[in-house]
Amino acid sequence: MILREGNSDSLGKHLYYFSNERGFLSSFPWWDHEDKQIASYSVEDIPLGTLSKPYNDCEQSWQIIIFKKRNYVCILQGDEPTCTNFNAWYKVRIEDYLDNWNILIEYLKENVDG
Repeated sequence: MILREGNSDSLGKHLYYFSNERGFLSSFPWWDHEDKQIASYSVEDIPLGTLSKPYNDCEQSWQIIIFKKRNYVCILQGDEPTCTNFNAWYKVRIEDYLDNWNILIEYLKENVDG
């Protein structure tokens, strides 16, 4: 995961899922000023659902679905709300997903002014 400036300075930093092997995988383009938001997160705020009740967020021209299946977190991103075709889909080991979120949360709590 990385945080970087969005298309406009006024929108602050945005969150991206990133792989050293594959580059940018998916993002949260409608989540503005995420450095400040995530600094207030707890474990319960990490985007994660189940197969029967997935985490689902969408806005115009964007949707992301995240759910745990066995020992993995599956992430699907599409170009339209309620889409059926996803242009990005991949899975991450649950331990890696949660560890990376916890590292980011703790780092931001220590380094971001409220």
